[in-house]
Amino acid sequence: MKRSLVLITLLLILTYIPLSSQISENHIGIRGGLNSGIYYQNLVREGTAEISFFAMLSVNRNSVRSTFMKIVYETNLSEVSDNLVFT
Repeated sequence: MKRSLVLITLLLILTYIPLSSQISENHIGIRGGLNSGIYYQNLVREGTAEISFFAMLSVNRNSVRSTFMKIVYETNLSEVSDNLVFT
């Protein structure tokens, strides 16, 4: 009981500490679980958009899966639609 009280208190204190992250262009990581593997992500800035290239290699018991994606993050909504109105 005493151990769990200390853990809960520590978690509550950590939620109030302001956190910040690093702005990075390249990310690499390791995935765990049933579909474990590795991933790589590259971020490129073009004008008002951020384009991310994502590659992931997952390994299961009897299979290997690869995933490749191109993700575009737009920061300007003017090109979406002229009829888009926020009220």
